Amino acid sequence: MNVWKLVTGVVLLLLVGILFGSIGTWLLMKPPRPPGPWHHKNRSAEMADRLAKELDLTRAQKTAVEDILNKTGEKLHEHFMQVKPEVDKIIDEGFAQIKTQLTAPQKMEFEKIRRKFDRRHGPGRGPEQPFLPPPPPH
Repeated sequence: MNVWKLVTGVVLLLLVGILFGSIGTWLLMKPPRPPGPWHHKNRSAEMADRLAKELDLTRAQKTAVEDILNKTGEKLHEHFMQVKPEVDKIIDEGFAQIKTQLTAPQKMEFEKIRRKFDRRHGPGRGPEQPFLPPPPPH
């Protein structure tokens, strides 16, 4: 009789562990995000679809408009990559000014926030890095 109680308790403990592990995984794991609307190719396709619908474009017109929007997006992307170091410098200066207003514990917490921000917006900062949407959360 005691053996069956022990076996039942172990099996029950195993099942409860599996249940809580599954629930925890379900809560913590989020589905990967699709590339955001900030990526120029997504914006171009979305804008072409909208114009095709609202202007009643033919298939040939929609293809031509989408090509123009893609080229425009590429030019804007190239321009952004040229000015990105300057933008990063401005952001860094702003962060440095914020840190002057903080206490030591606040500065430590601010650095955590900043590392999280940098991780979301790509591992490197500079013109050699392509401008990509943030990676999906893990």
